Amino acid sequence: MGQYWFTIAMECREKWIGQTGSKLGEWFWDWEVMGLARLLKRPHWADDISCTAQWSRLDHGYLPTTSTGASAPRRAKGILSLPVELVNAVFDNLDDLLDVLNMCLAHKFLGAIGEPLAHKLIAEEYAPWAKQKIICIGNNLLDSDLPAGLERYVAQDIRDLIDHTEDDEHDGDEDDDQLFGTAIDKYGKRGGALWHGVLHMLWPAGALTRADRRKVAQLARKLDVVERKPYASSNVEDSQLVLFNLSKQKYVRQASVQGLHERLVEPEAFPGKAIDLGQVLLSHICWSSDDGCAMAVDSKRLTRGPWAGDHFEVMYAGQSRGRLDSEEWTDVTDDTVAWLEELWRDTWRGT
Repeated sequence: MGQYWFTIAMECREKWIGQTGSKLGEWFWDWEVMGLARLLKRPHWADDISCTAQWSRLDHGYLPTTSTGASAPRRAKGILSLPVELVNAVFDNLDDLLDVLNMCLAHKFLGAIGEPLAHKLIAEEYAPWAKQKIICIGNNLLDSDLPAGLERYVAQDIRDLIDHTEDDEHDGDEDDDQLFGTAIDKYGKRGGALWHGVLHMLWPAGALTRADRRKVAQLARKLDVVERKPYASSNVEDSQLVLFNLSKQKYVRQASVQGLHERLVEPEAFPGKAIDLGQVLLSHICWSSDDGCAMAVDSKRLTRGPWAGDHFEVMYAGQSRGRLDSEEWTDVTDDTVAWLEELWRDTWRGT
């Protein structure tokens, strides 16, 4: 038997629409679960070049420059004639990535001024669930049986989303299983994170000129993610990724998880299956009041995940030396790999 499971980010009130909404054993090992960790992956900006200021090279020899180094336009009209401070105020009132990028594309001067905001919004779209409270909940979860620290989200945030009427049949007595249903009905949907192969798709077909497409392509090259099959031979950089549990100050290195994938998955040629940081996360954040998961594994351990509701992010090792070298952080890679191997072998025993 089993129950239905959804992965949610509680603080931003979103549910992942990847391989969820069915029994856990039906999708736990699917390669699409890689997308779950992708929602946590911080951008790997190049250090030697800014994201957007290189869209257009300017002649700085005789034109005045702004604080960002961009030349002010000569004989400017319209918004270009405004002081830099007012142009900044216009950007400050934009919160949509497409609006900001359109402003940046309109003129090299605007592109340079809008660079910091474009950077910020791209980073948010790039890792929308980084530093969020994440949990994968089963539909038999009781609200009185949540991991420590999550009760207030049910008591306040979740109930804020529920419509109550004066003649509520419960007369103030709430059901004890509202979180799952409310999350499914009221939470927003979160698909994949932003990556450079789809950046140009923010615009309708034909909306960009050839020059603008070149500018967008240059911006896209500063983003590091490309669509790859699990552990393709060119995927060297991904082996340097690290999953951080920010709440408990623990981390798991991708390189060892990749080694487990190569040792267990590839020789058996399981189509569409993977062992990735997504499975690392999922194996620690499942939570329900019964242990039904449609998997022949240690279900009591799997469905009471010790990291359920914690904050996470994924970064490259080179970005994280402070944490990796700190005695305050604990490397739990070996224990995690052993747990994943146990889950994998128990899942496929006898097949």
